[in-house]
Amino acid sequence: MLRSRTRPSLSPANKYDALIQATWLYDSRDGKKNGDTVNARRARTYLKLLRWSGLRAGDAACLSRDKLRDDDSLFLYQKKVKGKASSAVYGLLPHDVAEELRNVPRNAYTHPSHFFWSGRSKRKSEVSNWIKIFGKILAKATETHPKLFLDADGSPRSAHLHMLRDTFAVEYLLAGMPLEEVSRLLGHSSVLITQKHYAPWVLERQQRLATSVRTAWSTMGLNTAAPVINIADGRSGKIVRRAARS
Repeated sequence: MLRSRTRPSLSPANKYDALIQATWLYDSRDGKKNGDTVNARRARTYLKLLRWSGLRAGDAACLSRDKLRDDDSLFLYQKKVKGKASSAVYGLLPHDVAEELRNVPRNAYTHPSHFFWSGRSKRKSEVSNWIKIFGKILAKATETHPKLFLDADGSPRSAHLHMLRDTFAVEYLLAGMPLEEVSRLLGHSSVLITQKHYAPWVLERQQRLATSVRTAWSTMGLNTAAPVINIADGRSGKIVRRAARS
């Protein structure tokens, strides 16, 4: 996603699924057209890592193999706390994604201790390379699912690698994970940053919660109408009955 306050999410899973499907089509070297080439497998694993870890594109591109533990937890970063010892923050990958990452094939340049990185190029160069690969995958996904990636007038909708990190955050927020925990997984320095970026989905989660509470009240036989409260009229001192704002 673009780093704007109105950036959309890949989060109805249709778009993410379309991108993953496109990795089976974008590379047909060595006479293979079923997505089983080294490049296709690496691209597919990289996109899944972004989606399920919430890592930034550069962090995922330069991820070392020792960061993934046997229990499928992934070292994200070392959190520094003022006046206290720093602590490691781990995320958890779905088992199939973790296994795919462990078995991702190396190309001719991959360093043995890393999943994707050669160990020689700069982080910025690695990100640029993955942006190019994502562009090819996106083009294939647009060919097969134009309604997902094109506006009504045929112009392309904004899409890039950071959208997968946003999807990671939004899906957890809508599933009810506390904002503080999502912020910690993203590595934001303050929960206010997370709240600022994902305000629309935080509000949607609050609205869902309120709806669930009112549904529960209805099951209990309680009145679910907006309550009426007594407010003193400052001018006359009389009690005025007004509906409370929801």
